[in-house]
Amino acid sequence: MSLVKCRKCEQEYDDEKIICPHCDTPTNPNIPNYPRFKGPGIIMFFWIFFVILIIVMTVSFFTQ
Repeated sequence: MSLVKCRKCEQEYDDEKIICPHCDTPTNPNIPNYPRFKGPGIIMFFWIFFVILIIVMTVSFFTQ
């Protein structure tokens, strides 16, 4: 059991841990931080898409 230094927060922690307990950075730099779609971003995208779709359908209906 040895200590390693985190590459992000530079605090030391046990080398058996997969992620830093202080800042959640992976020990191996090849492991990405998941989940990538975190928060309301993807939900907001679908709502905006839905509203634009309704507007386009409404305009299309009334211009005929």
